Amino acid sequence: MRQIRSALADDRGAMARIFYLAVHRTARAVYSEAQCQAWCPAVPAPDVWAKRLDGLDSIVSEVDGAVVGFIALNLGKALVDFAYVHPDHSRAGHATALYAVMEGRARQAGMSRLTTEASRLAEPFFIAQGWKVEAYQEVERRGVTIPNARMSKDLL
Repeated sequence: MRQIRSALADDRGAMARIFYLAVHRTARAVYSEAQCQAWCPAVPAPDVWAKRLDGLDSIVSEVDGAVVGFIALNLGKALVDFAYVHPDHSRAGHATALYAVMEGRARQAGMSRLTTEASRLAEPFFIAQGWKVEAYQEVERRGVTIPNARMSKDLL
């Protein structure tokens, strides 16, 4: 049974592994091996990952006590910073459930607009949630160009 809840410090290791696996297994459908390596060369180290998540409102999806997905909102920037599901649990409604809770929290916080930089794989998901593409862009990571979409959604 799925449970959606706020992330705890103990969840960070699972979140880091999900991030890595989602990039290397799921995103490989639309990105090259070089792009995936540049995006996330290894499972993030605990101290680096803790710093990266610090200040974000992170929400996890859990099944039978195991974290299988997460979404993170930067409240100060109204930016959806992370949205990843373990490849073994994709297409099971986790992203939709996580997104609904996150958007509800953003609305409760009084945010009028959200932004994100969505991967090619995530772009259709965000469009299905009512987001619009503002621009296509290419970001550079470790000398490799990775295309994505700058997107937004008005909440008012």
